[in-house]
Amino acid sequence: MLDQLARGAPAEVRSQTLQLAVDGSMVQKFKPLQMVDNIGIERVAEGFGCVLQHGQSPDIQDIEDEITEMLSVFEPSNALPAESKDPSACPSERSRKYRAFRDLFAEYATSNLGIFIRLQSLIDAEFQTQVFFEKIEDRITRAFKGLDEYMKKGPTADTTTEVYDIPTCAEKLKTLAQVIGDYYHQQTERNGGAKDIAVRASAALIKMLDGVIDRDFDAYAYNTWGGIPPADPRMNNLFINLIRSPDEDDGHFVVDVLEELPYEDVLRNHWEALGDTDERLAQKWPPQEYMDAFRAITQDKRGAGSEE
Repeated sequence: MLDQLARGAPAEVRSQTLQLAVDGSMVQKFKPLQMVDNIGIERVAEGFGCVLQHGQSPDIQDIEDEITEMLSVFEPSNALPAESKDPSACPSERSRKYRAFRDLFAEYATSNLGIFIRLQSLIDAEFQTQVFFEKIEDRITRAFKGLDEYMKKGPTADTTTEVYDIPTCAEKLKTLAQVIGDYYHQQTERNGGAKDIAVRASAALIKMLDGVIDRDFDAYAYNTWGGIPPADPRMNNLFINLIRSPDEDDGHFVVDVLEELPYEDVLRNHWEALGDTDERLAQKWPPQEYMDAFRAITQDKRGAGSEE
């Protein structure tokens, strides 16, 4: 063991003439623990070409879950981390091949923590957050584009283009808002702080709300494809569906999630955008309860934010 420590020591230590005791218990009159203390555990690990793991070894299931989340940044169908864990959501051959590779990699990583730790340093939390919100932004854009295509061409639009009627688009946006909130809380619990996530999350939420405000009109008013307008305004106006007359259990679209974010980070990075959204939202005469909830994020807390 001491011989291995000597060989794994930094170059300046190895360059010395090292004398090993006859019984192999010491080198240069140093016991193993003393050698490790003198060299430093980090440098010993570096000398052996090993990755140092601090604390207890993680549970195998936790390792597999984290690998699934980390490698989801490369998922060919752009699945979000939670979706990549769903065995039934495998839409293409490329996704199936990717998942087979991911599972094979996980087998090696669970038996060799060095590989797992290196993967953590390569696909770090910052990069995972970047890719997550790139996927979220893409889904928001696709949701609105799908609705716009439906309004122009109806449900028989080109099959290569996603088309969503008002209820479908509304459900997709509500789901995205919830996914953003869940991701923020998950990362906060895991990493103890998520300022960058709060900033990105609020930007995506504001984008969604602005898109809904822009679509406060009858989607069937000028259609040329012969669609029969629904009698229920919630079925033909996205703003009415999500903000003016939501389902009782829906709460306040976007605002409920914004309220869960640290308002200092939200205000400092999006104050101008929030002010513009406030002005545009007020012009649409939303329910007073919704308007009050939105302004509680900005106006009521403005003083608290400016005192820091």
